Amino acid sequence: MEKPAILGGEPVFEKLAPIIKPLLAKYATDGFLSKIKGILESGMVTDHIYVRELEKNISSYLRVKNVVGISSCTLGLILSLQLMGLRKKKVILPSFTFVATANAAYWNDCKIVLADCDPNTFNISPEDVKKKMTKDTAAIIGVHIFGNPCDVKALQEIAEDHDVKLLFDSAHAFGASYDGKKVGGFGDVEVFSCSPTKLFITTEGGIVATADDKLAAEMRIARNYGNLPDYQCKIPGLNARMTEINAALGIEMLKNIDEMVENRNKYAALYKKFLAKVPGIKFQEPTKGTRHAYKDFGIIVNPKEFGVNRDALYDALAKENVMTKKYFYPPVHKLEAYSESAKADLPNTEHVSNNVLCLPIYSYMDEKLIKNICTAIERIHKFSKEISRKLSR
Repeated sequence: MEKPAILGGEPVFEKLAPIIKPLLAKYATDGFLSKIKGILESGMVTDHIYVRELEKNISSYLRVKNVVGISSCTLGLILSLQLMGLRKKKVILPSFTFVATANAAYWNDCKIVLADCDPNTFNISPEDVKKKMTKDTAAIIGVHIFGNPCDVKALQEIAEDHDVKLLFDSAHAFGASYDGKKVGGFGDVEVFSCSPTKLFITTEGGIVATADDKLAAEMRIARNYGNLPDYQCKIPGLNARMTEINAALGIEMLKNIDEMVENRNKYAALYKKFLAKVPGIKFQEPTKGTRHAYKDFGIIVNPKEFGVNRDALYDALAKENVMTKKYFYPPVHKLEAYSESAKADLPNTEHVSNNVLCLPIYSYMDEKLIKNICTAIERIHKFSKEISRKLSR
């Protein structure tokens, strides 16, 4: 086996294999571009025919009564917390998540309580949530990490037993399923992201899904500053409107979402197959009874078995022109912005965060690309002793 590039060998890839590859060029058709031209000519660029059509189509796809298009998942979470009366209240959320989850609570002046994750699924641990519950707890925010649905049933039971609200940051999970049902209709509200790193893309944007008619009606007002048609401000809102151009792209991409999820599950299976015999590589486990969306494909690196740690593998793969991400490192309780939580006792979160590495995964990939990435990982393992010596100098 040839030496890896970090030891002077030839890189597996001549050009960079990116961590993501947003599927956008596929939709640059004459039909779609004529829609964009029509939007620009009409001058009606927000909350018009395409936003409403997209909301209707997603409502049908998710089988959720109410869907509201917004400008970002983060703003959807911020407004959901506000509209549900959770400002300044105690909210439990995972530390192993993208910082936007915590930021949404922060901008509502919530008292943030960070829970540990399950070391296998990477999702918020229902057992730790139970431990963190107090009489002052007002809500739980679950996050479907990398597109792997949370243990919805367990979280729902906790929420019902303690009479608290249950929200889901579903940024990663569009197209995923739990117990045979599409993610989107669980808890009191679910909020999706449609940014370029996701499966379902509107270039930028978000989706709020809820069975609560009152919440949905207020969300439609709040996304437009809180203004009514007569400019009476009913509730303090934000500018969180989705544009017509975003929605027009979403309408087209929604047609392919199930194919994309199917493909990503197939690619995840190939990664697992090709890496099965490499010591020290562990995979994220899908929650029981779910269909993972695989927005990201994360592995856990055991340095003793693999030969080098996660950071060394990251550096070595970069030399092979393979882009990877340390999602999520640091976790929320180790971020400077949330330094007051630095001493939180979250052992599973720290283990996963210190050892996780996400590999490239797209909605459309060549099997050879996956095989070559795995070959690069395999040869880094084979030459791990030499790499360790080089890095320790």
